[in-house]
Amino acid sequence: TLQSVLQPTAASMVATATTTAHAEADTMPNALVALGEVFRTGTAPLDAATPWVVAVWVIGVGTMLLRLLAGFVWLRRARRNARQQVPEWWQSRLRALCARMGLGDRVRMLISDDEDGPLSAGIFRPMVIVPAALLTRMPVEWLEALLAHELAHIRRHDYLVNLLQTLVESLLFYHPAVWWLSHRIRIERELIADDIAANALGEPRRLALALSALDRYASAHRT
Repeated sequence: TLQSVLQPTAASMVATATTTAHAEADTMPNALVALGEVFRTGTAPLDAATPWVVAVWVIGVGTMLLRLLAGFVWLRRARRNARQQVPEWWQSRLRALCARMGLGDRVRMLISDDEDGPLSAGIFRPMVIVPAALLTRMPVEWLEALLAHELAHIRRHDYLVNLLQTLVESLLFYHPAVWWLSHRIRIERELIADDIAANALGEPRRLALALSALDRYASAHRT
């Protein structure tokens, strides 16, 4: 941006200075010509560095996009390995939660053998993937609270928003303010999902206990 702004200015100043110097050679000092030359040569380092700057930016963007692609591959694998058959009792509870939160019956619930989750994903066909270990180890009321939290993300289209946010991070990876702002947005997103889930359940304490239990579970299974 600096280069594109300075170059036209420098060229016009050099042209003006040269014309004035020829027209009024006897009365006009050469200071303006010298000033224009300074502006013109001042952009030379930018011209020389531009290919390297662009190359570094392309490498950085490519690395960030590969990171995003790895996330897609991981999610695809998790969805493929997840079991489609969920106990009808859990399906009915999920449908009741969806109706309470205004989501209809378009959300699917999958059970995964992986220990990551629960998590929500998908734009047109949203789903909630729940680790099988949580189904057996966590009380029903707590797991229902975690499902409400994930449904809150689906209700707010957070999967799509997070995808767009990640693309912005990829393009502006070099800017510290982007990472700070993105971190704050993710924190606020989780707090909003907690608030929506607590209102849907009518029991904020149950959600707090469920999140605390999930944190202990994640700490025990983190790799």
